[in-house]
Amino acid sequence: MNRKIYPDQGIVDRLNEVMTAQGSDSTWSKHLGVQRKTVWAYRHGVSEMPLSFLKAICGATGVRADWILWGGEQKYHGGEQDDRM
Repeated sequence: MNRKIYPDQGIVDRLNEVMTAQGSDSTWSKHLGVQRKTVWAYRHGVSEMPLSFLKAICGATGVRADWILWGGEQKYHGGEQDDRM
């Protein structure tokens, strides 16, 4: 049984929303230079993602880090989607 790292499932849901919109775990692992199982563990909340991973996801997608962590109305920097990856 996998234990959940985050008390708020919303973090995992928002991270999944952003990542699945722009690629598979394999695509992300190649883009970020990490193993596919590492990406899977972060996306499913069984391993705590480091800030470097969050920063890389935000840099690749244009999504605000505060939106992934806490939600809110403004998802993208500047208010609009930016397909960077």
